[in-house]
Amino acid sequence: MQMHIFILTFAILFITQAHCQAQAPHRYERSLERSTQNKYLVYVPQNYDSGKKYPLFIAIHSKGGPMIDQYNQWDFFTNRDQYIMLCPQFFGGFQRFTSDEDKKLISMMHEMKKEFKYDPDRVFLVGFSTGADFVQKFAFKYPGRIAAAGILAARNYIKPPYSGKGRETRYFIGVGSKDVLSVDATRTFARQMKEKKYNVVFQEFPSTGFALTDDMKNAVMDFLKNN
Repeated sequence: MQMHIFILTFAILFITQAHCQAQAPHRYERSLERSTQNKYLVYVPQNYDSGKKYPLFIAIHSKGGPMIDQYNQWDFFTNRDQYIMLCPQFFGGFQRFTSDEDKKLISMMHEMKKEFKYDPDRVFLVGFSTGADFVQKFAFKYPGRIAAAGILAARNYIKPPYSGKGRETRYFIGVGSKDVLSVDATRTFARQMKEKKYNVVFQEFPSTGFALTDDMKNAVMDFLKNN
């Protein structure tokens, strides 16, 4: 009987200690060294190990949306699947790179890597609405910088360029089947990408309008697991 009590007590102490040692996910706010008005959030998953390289998930906000919006959209998923997440804050016209937001994102990636190690071969860029406008423009301008891109219900699509190196990037293109402003244009864009031999997965989400749903987010995360 005493032995059973001893074993039970030891088990409880072990579980309690393990629970206490578990490190919660954490969010940090940073600014560019040479442009302090350009802020960004970095989110590390539970039990983050600073000696390990993690895949990097970059979430681009939509027009007028603060960076915290994308954090709130993706924190559960990036923590669950063990990504470091970067959420930049940009201003009006960012999707057209009117203030060199493309170069600022590259600077953010460079600066954060000094503090938060990530795998440069597993960098993923995802955006919804005008955030998706930014993603496609960045992926086409900097082929090879990212392993995969998620383009979700973009407001404006650009003609995919012929780019041998750009075809190394994998693309997930998603849209709600009831998104009347985007669905036809998204279908056309996906078809053009495939015609130019880009590596594309296209998915429509039934009964979904202009929204970033959990089904859409889960589909993106499942897609990234294979990249």
